[in-house]
Amino acid sequence: MRRGRQQCPHLNPTMPSVPEEDRLRMIHLFQEGIRQRDIAKATGRPLCTVNRILQAFRDEGRIKNLPRGRRPRATTSEQDMLIVAVAVVKPSLTSKQIKCELNLSASTKTVRRRLHDVRLRSCVPARKPNLCEANKLATLLLAEDHAT
Repeated sequence: MRRGRQQCPHLNPTMPSVPEEDRLRMIHLFQEGIRQRDIAKATGRPLCTVNRILQAFRDEGRIKNLPRGRRPRATTSEQDMLIVAVAVVKPSLTSKQIKCELNLSASTKTVRRRLHDVRLRSCVPARKPNLCEANKLATLLLAEDHAT
């Protein structure tokens, strides 16, 4: 069996965070001299959660959760404006063509998202029915009838 620091079994990123009022209560109880184990029983939280909250308060003076980092955007604001400008000037271009024209490293899906953000939608031309010989003849006869 490995020794050393173990991860808290209750530490699950999908679990909801502890409300601020509960955190303040834990800190208040700890400052009154109550043991962490008793605080965990009183609040109904796991001991590792109580320990983590108290340690953050002791070390950093922090009560709230740390802000989570987000993935950086694939395009800059200048590139976003260029995408929109190209789409407005040349509305017939596809997202793939816009991406190639601007030499972007972002995906075509990202280009579509940027256009969608400014409420630009793709233009799909109306489909015309294919004219077979019978339809061509019927159209010709109709035109001749109306011409006379």
